[in-house]
Amino acid sequence: MAVMLSEETEFRLHQEARRRGYDVDRLVEMLLDTAEALQADVELTEEDRVAIREGIARGLADSEAGRVRSEEQVFARLKEKYGV
Repeated sequence: MAVMLSEETEFRLHQEARRRGYDVDRLVEMLLDTAEALQADVELTEEDRVAIREGIARGLADSEAGRVRSEEQVFARLKEKYGV
């Protein structure tokens, strides 16, 4: 199959493939696999989207009200909880 790409897009593909040590076909396969995986994550219900928005709003409100923990506190809790 032939796909028409702009010169800039073709250049970017070749440049990225060289950087990663792949041929262009392998890079395109990886990009398509990644796009498929991301699409699966994007297929959320409206209920999921509402819950996400509400969770973000609560987090922002907590932050603005000063209800936050320091990095040290968070990592100490995780170490305690998971024994790491």
